[in-house]
Amino acid sequence: MKLTDRKQSQTHVKYLTGKGVFCEKPISQDIAGTEACYVESEKARKPLFCSFNRRYDPSIRGVLNGIEEQNVGDIHMVKMCSRDSPLPPMSYLKISGGIFHDCAVHDIDVICWILHQYPVSVYAQGHAHIKAIAEMDDVDTVAITMKFPSGALAMIDLSRNASYGYDQRLEL
Repeated sequence: MKLTDRKQSQTHVKYLTGKGVFCEKPISQDIAGTEACYVESEKARKPLFCSFNRRYDPSIRGVLNGIEEQNVGDIHMVKMCSRDSPLPPMSYLKISGGIFHDCAVHDIDVICWILHQYPVSVYAQGHAHIKAIAEMDDVDTVAITMKFPSGALAMIDLSRNASYGYDQRLEL
């Protein structure tokens, strides 16, 4: 059973117990499964809230507030670093949808959210240093650059395994 299938099943169980659901994306690997969860929430008259979890991180929210209150100035560059530690289990990586689907989308969402813009160009490169990840047709290390309509640039540095420990950063 894929991780997202488990989320969909857990959502169903929550409604059977009369509870609302707050879930990180994705609830399902396909639109039909996601729609079924929302239909079920309407029938149960219980909320279903599915979102990117970093939008609720107090530190990231503080950065957004500083931007919106014009305490930061013009943003020319955004840098994000997201390095996991320890390496997630291969059993999870096999069902994760890949590093772009599982990890990069969080950073891309945060950057677009704080800039209130979508990129006009995106360039990404990745490499699998870990043989088992390469055999899954995935990569474990990624660099992404983006350019936005305002001229702001963004860089994202992703890794499935930082030897020195978990590393999450946002720089303006």
